[in-house]
Amino acid sequence: MLASISLTPRATAIVASSVLSVLPLSGMDATAEAADRVGVASAVTPKATSTPPGAGTRTLKIGKSVFYNERITTSDSGVVQVLLVDGSTFTVGPRSSLLIDKFVYNPHKARAR
Repeated sequence: MLASISLTPRATAIVASSVLSVLPLSGMDATAEAADRVGVASAVTPKATSTPPGAGTRTLKIGKSVFYNERITTSDSGVVQVLLVDGSTFTVGPRSSLLIDKFVYNPHKARAR
């Protein structure tokens, strides 16, 4: 059985504001974390792990920060949705391994209308 994660744009915005507003800094330097954080796990079903650079493998849970050069791995039935700091999302399906090795985002660049 495959799991599917779908959020409406409004639900994504609610999850984004809820999750991003309660993220703990967990002892890391705030400047370093802000520079390396690319998003947050906004949905995890049922099991996935991640390996941030220079750290051990951890169980990925909703609300956990996702960092540049972090590897996300899902089980046979695992699915992870990542909410990026620019508001976009992507989903990692079952039996997958993904390394976030490039993320380009400039929060100060004006959006084209």
